[in-house]
Amino acid sequence: MVGCTVGPLCLAAAASPLETIQQRGYLIVAVKDNLKPLSFQDQQGNLSGFEIDLAHALASALFNDERAVKFVPVLNQERLSVLKDDRADLVIANWSITIPRARTVDFSIPYLQTSLGILLRQDSSTDSLGDLENSRLAVVADSSSHQALRLWLPESGLVPVRSYVEGYEALIRGEVSGFAADNTVLSGWLQNHTGYRLLPSTLDGAGLAIGMPRGLATGRLRDWVNAQLEHLRKQGWLDRQAAVWGLLPKR
Repeated sequence: MVGCTVGPLCLAAAASPLETIQQRGYLIVAVKDNLKPLSFQDQQGNLSGFEIDLAHALASALFNDERAVKFVPVLNQERLSVLKDDRADLVIANWSITIPRARTVDFSIPYLQTSLGILLRQDSSTDSLGDLENSRLAVVADSSSHQALRLWLPESGLVPVRSYVEGYEALIRGEVSGFAADNTVLSGWLQNHTGYRLLPSTLDGAGLAIGMPRGLATGRLRDWVNAQLEHLRKQGWLDRQAAVWGLLPKR
C-alpha cells in the first residue's frame, strides 16, 4: 500500500478481505469458549461445538485443510471490537442479526435459527410466558432475548446480567425465577445439569450469522461466506451438524 498514513482509508485497507486471508494461508475466527453446544472447551481443553465445526468447514473450503484456522476466544462485548481492531477475519460466536448491529457489522446469511427459551427449576409451576408476568427473570443485557421480552414483560421484572454464567448463577442461587436466552445454549447447559427444565416460548429468536468488518473491502469475503453457507445448506451439512449437537434449527 502506497502513501497511506493513519486515517479511515488506512483502517479500511488494513482489514482482512478474502485476498489477504488467502495470502496468509489460514482464517482467524473469533468464537466463544463457554457456550455448549455452539462453541466450548471440551474435557481435553480443545474447542468443540457446532460453530467450531462451521469454522473448520469454511477453512476446508478455502484451503482444502480444515485445520487452517486460528481461533480467538471472545466475550460477547468483544465481538465488535475484535473486528474493528483487525484481530479476526470472521466472528462465529452466537451473534444474532439485529438492526443496530447491522449498522456496524456486515452479517452473512443466517446459519442457524434460534428461538427464545426460559430455563426454570424443575419444580416450577410455570407453564407459559404469561405465568412469569410478576416474576423476576434474568436475561443477558441488551441481547436479542432482552429486546424481545421487553415487549411482553414489565421491565421491572427483567434482571439484566452480563453473561450466561451470571444468568445460570442467579437462577441457581434463587435470585430469579428463570433465565431467558437462546434455547440452543440453554439446552446445552441442561445436558450437564439436573433439577432444571426448559420452557419453550412462542417468541422466535433472531438468526445466528457470521460477522465481518463492515465496508467495501469486505464485499468479496461476504459473498464467498454466503456462497459457502448456501452450499452447506443445500448439501444438508448444516442440518446434519445441528442434529449432531442436539440443535433443532427452524428451516
